[in-house]
Amino acid sequence: YFNNLESIFIDEDKKTIHLNQKDALDKILISGKEIKNWKIKFQGKNNFKDLNVNNNNLTGCVTLYEINIINIEIETTGGLCEDTINIVRSKGKIQQINTNKSYSDAVDIDFSNLIIDHININESQNDCLDLSSGNYLIKNLYTKNCLDKGLSIGEKSSTKVINYYPSNNFLDFAVKDSSEVDINIYELTGTEYCYASYRKKEEFGPSKLKINKVNCYDSKIFSQSDSYIVVDNDN
Repeated sequence: YFNNLESIFIDEDKKTIHLNQKDALDKILISGKEIKNWKIKFQGKNNFKDLNVNNNNLTGCVTLYEINIINIEIETTGGLCEDTINIVRSKGKIQQINTNKSYSDAVDIDFSNLIIDHININESQNDCLDLSSGNYLIKNLYTKNCLDKGLSIGEKSSTKVINYYPSNNFLDFAVKDSSEVDINIYELTGTEYCYASYRKKEEFGPSKLKINKVNCYDSKIFSQSDSYIVVDNDN
């Protein structure tokens, strides 16, 4: 589903969906039984004054909704949306996500069960990657120049990140609201704050965070008293 016929081109031979955003109402919704071995390329507008939502109340420039995902790639630049990429109630495996210059959240994933091989996010005016209410395995995550959080995990999410390489973010990651997070290797560069663990919403409880290897000072960490944090730099 899309708003403007002139904005979209589907290359069946190369299995690529091209979307060029003409204005803030131009968005694409992909739903159905399955999407397999496709590449989605989105070129967004950057005139932030024109941010809007369309008549279907879609917050994402590119939204995948209730669909089985098999080995797809997503590439975006710019975009006048609350979320450049929004994945909701979906499952499967994504090979790669690359985003650059997002207006607000770059990637927002809710109520999903996903494995993602590689995520590279650069320049987000808000969170770079926001995960909620799901189960997630991310093998390689790069976040850079995120004005809020590089990685935000909340609302009873269970998340494992194998390798996390943030750079120049305000906060590299936050664990909130009954979530459990396991990060294997976390190597920060030029961050304002490393990580935080806290309860944001009253209906949820404390969170659990395990990090096997990290280079961070205590002065860059925020934790509520009931949060459970284990850091093991000996591994």
